[in-house]
Amino acid sequence: MELILGLVLCGLAVGLAARRLQIPYPIALVIGGLLVGSAPGLPVVAINPELLLTVVLPPILYHAALFTSWRDFRRNLQGIATLAVGLVLATAVAVAATAKLVAPEMSWAAALLLGAIVSPPDAVAATAVMRRVTVRKKVATVIEGESLVNDAAALVLYKFAVLAVIAGGVSLQEAGLAFLTGGPIGIALGLAIGWAATWGQRFLDDSTAEIAVSLTVPYAAYLTAESVGGSAVLATVAAGLIRGWQGPETFTPYTRLQAFAVWDVLVFVINTVVFVLLGVHLAPVLHRLSEASWSTLLLQAAAIALSAIAIRAAWVFAGGALNIWWARRAGVACPYRSWRDLAVVAWSGMRGIVSLVAALALPFATADGMAFAARDQVVFFAYGVIFVTLVLQGLTLGPLIRLLKVGRDDGQDKEEQIARAKSAYAAADEMKRHVETGKLTQDMTARLQHDLRWIGNDRDVEPVVQRGPVPQGDEQLYRGFYMTALGAARRRLIKLHRDEVIGDDVLHRIERELDVEELRLCLRRDDWSGGAPQAGRR
Repeated sequence: MELILGLVLCGLAVGLAARRLQIPYPIALVIGGLLVGSAPGLPVVAINPELLLTVVLPPILYHAALFTSWRDFRRNLQGIATLAVGLVLATAVAVAATAKLVAPEMSWAAALLLGAIVSPPDAVAATAVMRRVTVRKKVATVIEGESLVNDAAALVLYKFAVLAVIAGGVSLQEAGLAFLTGGPIGIALGLAIGWAATWGQRFLDDSTAEIAVSLTVPYAAYLTAESVGGSAVLATVAAGLIRGWQGPETFTPYTRLQAFAVWDVLVFVINTVVFVLLGVHLAPVLHRLSEASWSTLLLQAAAIALSAIAIRAAWVFAGGALNIWWARRAGVACPYRSWRDLAVVAWSGMRGIVSLVAALALPFATADGMAFAARDQVVFFAYGVIFVTLVLQGLTLGPLIRLLKVGRDDGQDKEEQIARAKSAYAAADEMKRHVETGKLTQDMTARLQHDLRWIGNDRDVEPVVQRGPVPQGDEQLYRGFYMTALGAARRRLIKLHRDEVIGDDVLHRIERELDVEELRLCLRRDDWSGGAPQAGRR
């Protein structure tokens, strides 16, 4: 236990240092995990492969899906699907062929297993890098959406490759059937579980209970789908998408702010633990491989990593060019505008925690009790691909985007202007209605309209509850109508999102400002119940 705690603290220190240095933390963790694992005298940490997959994957996938725009995901589904399925299969085959070429002693089953492990780019790594650079929304949506869905195809391949290694063979018919039927089953279960959780949450009135429910949803979706032969990955992603879509109407501002913090910390801790565990796990692997030539091993790992990068570039440019040509000919929208967009997508294939977990979960022995001879090679080569893609591509993606000038388009700025203007108008209209009913004086209305200017994005006005003294007898009246105006602005914002006038990024940005302002209003009133201010559910 002391060892595990020490490793976790080391990982957290590396992650926090990365945030301090403004480096995407998966990049720092892959280096820090290797350094921690190379410390002398560390014992081997026993890992249960099945338990590791079940504990780590659901919250990682669910968290990424929560913040994925369903509108943008649906509009770019064709581009996402070609990367999430076709490219995964192509990468697995290309990596397997390269591994077999440079390390002929590996069996085809072990080589394909390696290909399945490193075939899916990582949602967390992509998001961590994208947050630090300005990139067109459609391009970012394709990259993030691909990272959500590709795990399903990759883990189906991984599952049957493991069976081939353990049992010495696998039924292609069974694998194909699982691939075709598992997706629809998983999606249906995920949507049902996500909807049921949202419906049940309406009967809760405690932020701690609501957050506890949100933490159980990914595991419920994952385990249920796994038990009936569906895609556990797609079930988890579907549950996250529907919960993210319904979140603005089901969470109170206080619960939403608290839940975001809890989930961010949870995903950060999971990443640090897994990266450090792999570093510790890699140390004995390196020791056992030391009998081979290190120059040969490094050259083999580099060739395999380059094959994964090359096949992605070839697939993206070929498929993207065809997509652009067809979209122009058919007069339909295309997520790519030029080869510059394709270059960014091609260079965004960072591998991360999913590949790490799959490598850690490899079996040690076959069904007949014999040791899995190629396991150390597979783990080493998988780590090589993860290291090269995270460090090389992760550190150069930002400069590449700036060099190619693939910046943010005007769409989001226009959406935000529309959202702020209409939300501010809704708040002002609500005040006007109360003036007409005689509930508000002209002086109080003028004060409220002045103090609510920040909703309309007046850069000279900061959102605060009070900007000056309110007459003592009018303070409660002022706060009550201020809250009413915020509610009107929030309802208009959600309607704009439901009508697909604005996307999720704009919704979450303005929604957070409204949440913080409403929470501050409640705190100033000292209105507490069960440790949480009683802001109304929206």
